[in-house]
Order: sequence, then C-alpha cells, then structure tokens
Amino acid sequence: MPDAILAVSSPQPAALISTQWDTPENRALILKTVAPGLTEVEAALFFHVARERRLDPLQKQIYAIKRSTWVQELNGGQGGYEERMALQVGIDGFRSIANRTSLYMPSDRLPLVEGQGTENLRVTVWIKKWHDASQTWQEFGATAYYREYVQTKKNKATGKPEPTSMWERMPLSQTEKCAEAKALRRGWPEELGGMYTPEELQREAAIEVLPPEFQKKQDKTKREMGTLKISMEPNRGHGNEGIRPQEREICAECRQTNGHSDDCKLNPKNQKSAKKSKRETWETQPGHDPKIHIPFDDAVVLFDLQRKLKLSDDKIKAFLDREFEIQHRYLIRRDQFQMVLDALSKHFGTSATPNSAEPPEEMFEDR
Repeated sequence: MPDAILAVSSPQPAALISTQWDTPENRALILKTVAPGLTEVEAALFFHVARERRLDPLQKQIYAIKRSTWVQELNGGQGGYEERMALQVGIDGFRSIANRTSLYMPSDRLPLVEGQGTENLRVTVWIKKWHDASQTWQEFGATAYYREYVQTKKNKATGKPEPTSMWERMPLSQTEKCAEAKALRRGWPEELGGMYTPEELQREAAIEVLPPEFQKKQDKTKREMGTLKISMEPNRGHGNEGIRPQEREICAECRQTNGHSDDCKLNPKNQKSAKKSKRETWETQPGHDPKIHIPFDDAVVLFDLQRKLKLSDDKIKAFLDREFEIQHRYLIRRDQFQMVLDALSKHFGTSATPNSAEPPEEMFEDR
C-alpha cells in the first residue's frame, strides 16, 4: 500500500503537447494579428521558437514585436535605428512551460502585498516545485517592486511621465505578474532562462535602444542618478497603448525613480549642509559651556524680549556689560538668566511675555 501511494504522489513527466495551431492558415492569421510586420526570416525564427517551446501564439502565449534598436554599424559606421524583432512570452506561456514538466504546482498562499500606494508597492508570489530527492513539494517565492517595472508614457499637457492605462488601472495585478515570472524563472532556469513577459520586457530591452548620446560617461563628481530610456513598444498583451520615449532617472543608491527614498544618503534633506544651523552656531561659540551657560532655547527667549523692548544689539550688550559684567550673550549663566530678563524688563519699562521665535543671524555675531 505505501508503494502504491508513493507512485500516485510522485509526478511523472508530461507527454509533449501537439502544435495544433501550426497550419498554413493559422500562420497567416498569426502574421496579421499577433506578429505583424515580420520579415520572412523573422517569421521563420518566430514559428521555430513557438514550436520548440510548444507555445500557442493564437492564445497569446508568445508573440513577436518589432522594436526600434540603435545599430552602430548602419550609415557607414555613423549609426542609426533599425526595426528588429523581439520575442515576448505571456505569463500563461510561462505557466504552460512549467506545467509540462509535471514538477510545477501553484501555491495555496495568496500573494503578499506590501507598501502603501504605488511607489512603494511590492508583491511577493510563491510557487511549488517537486523535489525528487526528498519526495516533497518545496515552496519558494520572488518579489517584484512596482517602481522597477511600471511602464509609463508622457502626458502631453504636463510633459511629465505617468503610468500607462493598464498600469494605472491594475498596478497590483501587473506587479503580481512580474513577481510570478521571476519565481518561475528561478524554479525552471533551463526552460525559462532568458524569457520575459511583456510587463518585464520594457526594462530588459531598455539598454538595447540607447543611442550613443545616452552612453556618455557621467561626471564622477556629480554622478548620483543613472538614466534609462524607455522603449516605444506598446503593451501588446493588454491593449495597444503606446509608450513614448522619455528619460527617467533611477537613483544609484536607493533605486527610486525620479527621486530618493526617505533614508537614501543621496536625498538632499539627508545631506548635512556646510553652513551650521543657528543652534549649532550658538552652542559652539568660544567659551560657551552647555552645562553652565544658557542653551539655545533661552537665547530665543532673550531675543524675543529684546524685540518687544525694541532694543538694539548695542544697548543689550552695553546693559549686560554694565549690570552683570557679561561681555557676550552666550556667556549668560543659567542661574542668572531669569535675573537678566527681570532686570531688562524693569530697566526699560515693560514686562512683556516673549513669544517663541528664531533669532536672526546678527545675534550670533561677535561685535
């Protein structure tokens, strides 16, 4: 009985499926719909790959797309763009190839969605693969980040990039497909190595279409962002929305698109300014001891009182020198600060309650 159970639970290689779509009539239909504009040689290559991979173009498991690619050898070495074929495999094609190995099973765990909104959105998808040595199903996953795969187009009104219609309507679903494709390639590298879904191919093909002017070496002293040029290829699997070429900047540190994450060291707000803040300037004055002399917050109170009394800096300095023998405001001791405030109010005829305000730069100048 145990042997019988083992025989049932152990997956066996699936029989190879037939290519029923591969007829003259269907090939002509495919060249008009799924793979238009191919040359005779490109069409032969496309049908050869489809047959070898046992993918059905009519079910959009695989399709051929012409991409505008920069070729340096054209025009006598001057370079130019040339239309070249690129093959894309839909997510259903990925699943079909993995399923035919009889070692694939979808996980019963739902995709894990993390991050708020779209910019920080990330999705993890799990799948299962049969392991002959342990006679068990082993589960593993892959994570895709929305900001690394989102396909964009240029808004004619604002001139700014925005997600294509499919990525705008279904950002979670599109990102989930990218994560699943990564997981399937991880589990079946021999069967799926080098194959990408339409949701992924935009980024994978971006480097191929860079003309020379975008390949110049950047100034190392200013290099904080890398640039990728986005492909013009439409998302043929989900409508025919075109993608206009436009530059997008990706931070070399945090990989954010057109910006930085909050903790990125290249974020301007995280880079310490060369100019000291007013608080730092006050606390680093010559002879100032934080344990003995008044802190910066008390300096703000002193300035507020000075402003309400409409006193000049010279009058304040002269009064402190005459009454308390204090040469500079930052040398006022903590234990005498209240006496200084009371003396100022009494001597100049008011007892106004100071407001919280930042002192001006002049307050720190040693006159």
